[in-house]
Amino acid sequence: MIAKCQNAGSALLAAASLGTMLYMGCSAERQTPATAPISAATGSPASPNATSDPVQRGPAGSLDAMRLGLVNRTTALIGKKVMTHEEKGLGKMGDLILELSTGQVVAALVSPGTEAQLTPVPARSFWTCTKNKILLSTSRKTFESAPRFPKADVTQALQSGRLSESFRHFGQPAPEAPAAGSGGFCSAMGLVGVRLLSETNEPLGQIEDVMVDVPVGRIAYLLIQPAAGAGLPSTLYVMPPQSVRIDSASRSLVLKADQAHFLAGPHFQRDFWTEMARPELMAAMLQHYDLQPEVAAQSDPTRQP
Repeated sequence: MIAKCQNAGSALLAAASLGTMLYMGCSAERQTPATAPISAATGSPASPNATSDPVQRGPAGSLDAMRLGLVNRTTALIGKKVMTHEEKGLGKMGDLILELSTGQVVAALVSPGTEAQLTPVPARSFWTCTKNKILLSTSRKTFESAPRFPKADVTQALQSGRLSESFRHFGQPAPEAPAAGSGGFCSAMGLVGVRLLSETNEPLGQIEDVMVDVPVGRIAYLLIQPAAGAGLPSTLYVMPPQSVRIDSASRSLVLKADQAHFLAGPHFQRDFWTEMARPELMAAMLQHYDLQPEVAAQSDPTRQP
């Protein structure tokens, strides 16, 4: 299923130019990989957050430790069943629409049944979204009457005007049009496998996955598999989406830093996935790439699953 979805994402990227569908965003000593995240900010371990904590709804990119345990790999969500809040089946998760320059998950593309169509659903219309359960806070009637696009022309879903129709249908504020030069909206699955280069054209690796918190509408991290000679193969690096821009000529992402800065950044051993839920990793990443966390929003208990 993952391979099929990656192919679909690649086709989506090819349908509209890579430059249109992707984006533009915003030296320490090289560190040795360990079982805990490596960071100039902190090296102390912390327990993963319990998912029973009240759900915080913060702006995209905010350092909200209470939700870090809820981030998911995009590839783990694709193909999963989407249901209403009463757990009535609606369809399957087909892809996510992202805006990298602001670190936002804008919407999800849901495939209703076996139809060759996709329904854009605003990210904040999701009640909960994990690899085991994806629930919408809407009725089946509302979902079934929502605007749809043919899978053969899903680039329509990346147009601000068309997305606004879907947002209004679900009672959500229309997404702001991407800033000029940002590259606009893009496909999450279309990012998987895209090369990452340094600003001096050094190969750094490729995008292995995109870590997201869909109900909050936030991209937590870009997950990077380092290239040969640019980090150990057993490690995975994390970086904020705002730290990259698109190079449409080479069909790759470009980190706005050199290779040394990348290698000194936060990373963890591939076998230790629990590290992804540690707030220290987010803090270290933001500090390393010189980004400031936004003030976390107040708790919204109505979104607690």
